[in-house]
Amino acid sequence: MATHHGQQQEGWRSPMLTAICGFAVLMLLPNPGWAVDLEDLPEWAQQDDTLVTVCQFRDFVDTVDFVNQIVAPAETLAHHPDLTISYNQLIIRLTTHDAGGLTDLDFALAKDISGLSAGRCQPL
Repeated sequence: MATHHGQQQEGWRSPMLTAICGFAVLMLLPNPGWAVDLEDLPEWAQQDDTLVTVCQFRDFVDTVDFVNQIVAPAETLAHHPDLTISYNQLIIRLTTHDAGGLTDLDFALAKDISGLSAGRCQPL
């Protein structure tokens, strides 16, 4: 049983122990780092521990076509966005649930999505 802040907690692992055991370790990004990364992503806004953008399309078919374009980069990164579709509007939210906040994966996928959006997205 590991200790955390002087208390024993069953199932708790330190990042070092997790790395040694062969698990992938996702590191949360510090808040000051977010501002720098967001400067390169003008279509995105940071809301708490999530990156968010809203995209407008001509109609529902165009919206779904764009969602299908997001599949390849999401699968490549093994990182999947939370999507909300309302006819011709798509809201995309990125966070790393396993890490409990923003990681490099969120910013990498946001950059890939921005490259596909052709100016159709803006901060929410």
